[in-house]
Amino acid sequence: MELEIEQAARTRALSHRWRYLWTFTSSLIFKFCDWQIVDHEDKLFGLKCRQFVDWVNHILKFHRDVTREVLEYILFVCPLLEELSILHSRSLVNFAVSGPSFKLKYLKIEGCFCLKSVDIYDANLVSFKYSGLKTYIAFKNTLHLVKASFDGPYARNFVKNFIQVSSYLLQLETLVLNLSWGLKKLRCFPRFPKLRNLRQFELMLNPGVSRLLCAYLLRASPLLRILKIEFWDFKDSTKETKIRRPKHLHKSLKVLELNGFVGCKADLQIASYILGSTVSLREIIIDPSHPNKWAPEDPDKQQLARTHARQHLETRLPFGTQLVLR
Repeated sequence: MELEIEQAARTRALSHRWRYLWTFTSSLIFKFCDWQIVDHEDKLFGLKCRQFVDWVNHILKFHRDVTREVLEYILFVCPLLEELSILHSRSLVNFAVSGPSFKLKYLKIEGCFCLKSVDIYDANLVSFKYSGLKTYIAFKNTLHLVKASFDGPYARNFVKNFIQVSSYLLQLETLVLNLSWGLKKLRCFPRFPKLRNLRQFELMLNPGVSRLLCAYLLRASPLLRILKIEFWDFKDSTKETKIRRPKHLHKSLKVLELNGFVGCKADLQIASYILGSTVSLREIIIDPSHPNKWAPEDPDKQQLARTHARQHLETRLPFGTQLVLR
């Protein structure tokens, strides 16, 4: 059952017995959607805008930021809660999820810049996503965790300290790393342990991140089946990186997807390296659209990228591999 907040409030007036019925709904949506298609110069439009601003300001008067105590209380009174997202809290400093009694499976923490530590142990968590600054994150006895996603400055710190966090990485089936943020170059990497359960890997890169990372992670993931790479702000001037050919070919990779492909030397080098390092690839997908959906698109540049992909990659395709141009 899914209700918007105003709909939930209205059910209280229908019957005295229904007063608290809305608290048992499985999904509650907090949003304002009472907009009508009107002329921007119409008085009704201006009235709606003022009403919406007044409504938001009224709510903000009662706002108290989310703290650890609030979250612990929510988990306590909602024992069947499976998904929790904590966004842009300025008061959250420490957070912990512990005990198999909690049903929480999906946890997302984003933009909590005062956060110092996250402890998750003996939990049923399946998926964890963190986007933010460097912080202490510890997992212990999280046997069901199969997907992890890291974004922001923490993602770079995660790569640099891969060995220290690898104890819980070994069981992951899907890993997402967004390294597209930040101006500092990322050139040196530790020796990666074998990620023998990893099946899907998604990587977002900017020109400051060495393409060697792709090679190292491919070698460390012998059972990887899907590899997705996003190129952010790659240009013709982006330099190549010398990458040695692997001693052993990858035998599991089935799908290679390259988004934000521009056809420069750097992204062509990555594509060529992976094509020459696998024997099981079924398709390579080239998408020249910018990963940022708000960025302006240039159809001419996109067509040029497709042309470069066809010219440079089609002749290098392993037997049975299909080139898909979007």
